[in-house]
Amino acid sequence: MNNLPIWKPSQHLIILLGGDGARILKSAFQVFRQSSCAYIAKPKIREFIFNKYNHSCNYCGSTEYLQIDHIVSVYRCFHGDNIYKCNVPENLQLLCRSCNLSKTD
Repeated sequence: MNNLPIWKPSQHLIILLGGDGARILKSAFQVFRQSSCAYIAKPKIREFIFNKYNHSCNYCGSTEYLQIDHIVSVYRCFHGDNIYKCNVPENLQLLCRSCNLSKTD
């Protein structure tokens, strides 16, 4: 885990978060979500999460259609002032598509 890339907010996101108003907040969330997707697409992160969960779904054990999922959603992290806790390996899990779609939180 020591060699994993660390997620850092982009300068664009920092600027957007400094403003106020619903339109700026929506733009900031879109940038945050894109940044989050880019982070979990990194090969080292993907390899770490897949190995951590033994290439199987954390809920049902399936090995097909696997996806990396945020345990605490990107939306909740963003709107709960926890943006720095969102894109860390401890907040990522491996789920099959079916379990990810049926997740309620």
